Amino acid sequence: MFVRRRIKLSLAGPWKQIVGIRAPLIQLGINLTESIWCRVGSGANVAFWIDLWIGSQPLFMSFPLLFELEKKKTCSVSERVSWEPNKVTLSWFWSRSLLSVNEEAELLDLTLLLSEFVVSNGPDRWVWSLGNSESFAVADIKKVAAEHCRSIPAYVFVWNNYVPKKVGVVSWRAISDRLPTKAALASRNIIINDTRCVLCGDYEESSEHLFVSCHFTQSVWLVMAQWCRIPPIVAFCLRDLLDAHLFLHGCKKKKKVLNAIVQVVIWCVWKVRNEVIFGQAAPSISSVVEESKSMAFLWIKNRSGSSQWSWNEWRSFSIGL
Repeated sequence: MFVRRRIKLSLAGPWKQIVGIRAPLIQLGINLTESIWCRVGSGANVAFWIDLWIGSQPLFMSFPLLFELEKKKTCSVSERVSWEPNKVTLSWFWSRSLLSVNEEAELLDLTLLLSEFVVSNGPDRWVWSLGNSESFAVADIKKVAAEHCRSIPAYVFVWNNYVPKKVGVVSWRAISDRLPTKAALASRNIIINDTRCVLCGDYEESSEHLFVSCHFTQSVWLVMAQWCRIPPIVAFCLRDLLDAHLFLHGCKKKKKVLNAIVQVVIWCVWKVRNEVIFGQAAPSISSVVEESKSMAFLWIKNRSGSSQWSWNEWRSFSIGL
């Protein structure tokens, strides 16, 4: 079987990659060597020593002394044993006669194991043991990997198709702490002369500070909440902002619109932050609010199937939701 044969690293094609996944799968609790075995019929297509067909591991591992004496290590099952009614015939091909007590003991144990084996009818058939069926399925590996040690992420970001990908990416990177904020750059040993937030100038600029606790951004959230006719958003972290719509009254579409607006505001705050750093612009709360409203109108109207919304209705947030 392929997972037990040596593969040359110089080989072209997929086999090197297929064998290469064995080690990472073992770390997930999936041993391909033990998960694929053969139900022996004729025995002509199964390697006696190397393949898994009897017991819990290949015979070369269970009987290493006998395997060392074997002259044809890739021999098939049918070359070494045949089963007849009430009779088992063994055909060995040793490089020398058995000398030690341990070798004799291994041969006795192997003979007993083979005598108790029941051959199936039909041809040799490979069996996949990790699924409900005996046929291999990638879904079975995914299921077993999840059951063993796949960790559940602390937060699952929900992508909102009411906004462009570039907007969602900023929110996703922010909550994953993957935005190049000053604090993030400094943690990567990049020299930053001043790590303070450029919007408030008081605290170190991290994603959590920039979008949640910065006085500048908090003022933006307050104005946006008033415009959306919802209570002020009380947020202690980015997750609170991105999940705020879940705790508000309204239909499913309204909640999705509110989440889209939150992501647009995050995108606009990040945009003005970059303009201040790289373009020496002056941060303006009113500018961020107005840009958030206009960009949200442009994207949400066209992406939510709400072409009937007018700008005047949007400005007063009277959109019938």
